[in-house]
Amino acid sequence: PEDLPAQAYVVAIAVARSLSCIPGSLRCAGEDMELCDPQGAGWVALACNSGTCEEYVDGADCGVGPEGPEPNDDALSAVELGILPAGRTGVVAQLTDVQDEDWYSFTLSTGGIVTIGTRGSRDQPDDRVDTYLEVYDADLLRIYVDDDSGPGGYSLLSGLLLAEGTYYARVSTRSDRGGSYQIFWDYLAFL
Repeated sequence: PEDLPAQAYVVAIAVARSLSCIPGSLRCAGEDMELCDPQGAGWVALACNSGTCEEYVDGADCGVGPEGPEPNDDALSAVELGILPAGRTGVVAQLTDVQDEDWYSFTLSTGGIVTIGTRGSRDQPDDRVDTYLEVYDADLLRIYVDDDSGPGGYSLLSGLLLAEGTYYARVSTRSDRGGSYQIFWDYLAFL
């Protein structure tokens, strides 16, 4: 039209995208679990390596394996998980007091994306402990640390890009007492 200026106009159009799922949410798929991908485009299967999937009000979780052995207070006495399988692996654990720390070692046979976190023990939900989580490489150089990024103030390190090799996770407390917790690993291997 003649009444428009002879300049170019840029028009921004917002396009709403439909999500198939809420990114990061979990649900059960039979005995195993599914994780919604970061784009919300679909579900990724996660094998439950230490139990079967259970639905809860706040999502889903794999059952966990037996309590880790004590003492595991340093890297030399770390609970050895061995080669981490794809999917979710979990362990029930306890920090006996404020000086206690729990170490775990795990190996990736190929690089991948790893999430490591802690959460309250489902067996003792009132026994909350404020966890502090550190991840070390094979030379015991600290490469990641978290205090309160997870739900309920627990520790959560998500989306870690880790190469093939052995790693250590160290859990300690920042609270004035020990208590029970679960530690879990989600591992998506690169193909």
